[in-house]
Amino acid sequence: MPTHSTPLPVVGPRHAAPPGRDRLSAFLTASWAALHLPVIVLLGLSAHHQAEAGSPVVATAPDLPVT
Repeated sequence: MPTHSTPLPVVGPRHAAPPGRDRLSAFLTASWAALHLPVIVLLGLSAHHQAEAGSPVVATAPDLPVT
């Protein structure tokens, strides 16, 4: 009895996703970007605005004495 087997022919890349899965991946990537990029931009603008504000304003009136 022979113990060897005939290899199956390989057509194209072994780990290629089916065409429907490629469209799903593209949709999920686009929806992630659409939801997260505005948040990232707003956080960047907030950090920039706080950096421009500089140090906090120091009080000009002296503290009241403790009684």
